[in-house]
Amino acid sequence: MSDETILPEDSSANCFACAAGRDNQVAMICRRFLVSGRVQGVFYRASTQRQAQSQGLTGWVRNRCDGRVEVLACGDEQQLATFAKWLEIGPEYAKVSNIKITIDKPSAIPATFDVLPTA
Repeated sequence: MSDETILPEDSSANCFACAAGRDNQVAMICRRFLVSGRVQGVFYRASTQRQAQSQGLTGWVRNRCDGRVEVLACGDEQQLATFAKWLEIGPEYAKVSNIKITIDKPSAIPATFDVLPTA
């Protein structure tokens, strides 16, 4: 992939909340992904939702009017790293050309992982 943007890791910026109800109080962080390429009309959103749920992530995925797919994912650092690698490939018929990744601090961490309407 070309031009992938990953912000520098800053644990103080990333660790803004802790996952409630987890025995070891793993730091909960959120990242926003803007995925470019052939990512609409290829089951990217549904596949992303299944992948996120299988990894225990919360957040959402939606198509954007500009042809990209936008994802907000919340979990621990390892979960998000694994998820980001999956997003680079996506489902069978997708062809990802670029992913822009930013740190996100939502006002409330989502409790589930949902598919949202196009924005």
